[in-house]
Amino acid sequence: MKNLKCITIILFFVTVLINPSCLPAQQGQALKMGDVKNITASSFLANDPLWHHTHIIDGKVETIWVADNQQDGKEEWVQINFLKKFIVKKIGIINGNTRNQKAYAKNHQIKEMLLLFSDGTQKEISLKKNPDFQYITIDNIATDNIRFTVQSTFPGTKYPHTCISEIEIYVL
Repeated sequence: MKNLKCITIILFFVTVLINPSCLPAQQGQALKMGDVKNITASSFLANDPLWHHTHIIDGKVETIWVADNQQDGKEEWVQINFLKKFIVKKIGIINGNTRNQKAYAKNHQIKEMLLLFSDGTQKEISLKKNPDFQYITIDNIATDNIRFTVQSTFPGTKYPHTCISEIEIYVL
């Protein structure tokens, strides 16, 4: 009996090592660039490729979406369109320009944002003035895109631009 338990445990671990996707996904898997059809935005700050909206899911905090808005960034948006429908579990956002501490302080950060999913579901979220990933739990929404619309911002000390350094989307 003891040998049977040992063999069962060994077989379980071998199976997981060979095919880790056989385990239930509790938090989901992070969406990859290959899962994205395109990324669109209301605007981006021109004349510098570091500020383009396509950088929000490239895994690099030094490349940032900077909205080209001379106001407070309200109603600026970025939309991620997927190649197929996914069930979204969680979203992580790095709020603001996190290239360095000075850039973070000088630019606006998002205070409130509206998430709009392709099925019409909306979710209002609040973000903190914090340069680390902030995670939002999503209630298993099946969608093929997400639009992130700025509702309000924390003002920067110098520039009127609203920034997002990175977004992670966890899906099933």
